[in-house]
Amino acid sequence: MDNGKIITAAGLSSGIDGAFHLIAKIKGQGTAQEVALGMEYRWDPVSKFARAALADMRLPDFSGIEAELLSTEGDSDRWESRALVAKPNSAADILYSLGKQVVTGTPRTRGPVTLLPPSSTDSPQPEIEWKFTDEQGHPWRGSGRVEPAADHRGKFYLTLKLLRQTEDQKS
Repeated sequence: MDNGKIITAAGLSSGIDGAFHLIAKIKGQGTAQEVALGMEYRWDPVSKFARAALADMRLPDFSGIEAELLSTEGDSDRWESRALVAKPNSAADILYSLGKQVVTGTPRTRGPVTLLPPSSTDSPQPEIEWKFTDEQGHPWRGSGRVEPAADHRGKFYLTLKLLRQTEDQKS
């Protein structure tokens, strides 16, 4: 934050960014970039990164599911997380708990979160899908898929995906 007289920063990396901002004000942008390169630091003075803007902030806290997070990645429009679930100890119970949390605990929504019907009624579905509109009016679609973890007896892999819908993806 720079009000023209005082520069403030909170946190380690934002403090480094604040220092480069100050160097740029005093010595110029080129000097600040040169110092950052010398430190092998990726300084991006026009970054639009904000933690609260990442898509995972629209996933609920999955209480009642005991799991080890294996991977999580994405950006402001999409997210994918994968976990090894120990409890609940059946795919049906995991999906039930997941659906309950999605409907009642999805943050930053406008209106209800809707669970979508299974694409087929022939056999039990190992996944759920849901949709919602965020607080800014953007439509989102999520899915949760459960698969037995063959390499971990009695455990399951859970993959969560979240995608902001574009006009041509809406249905």
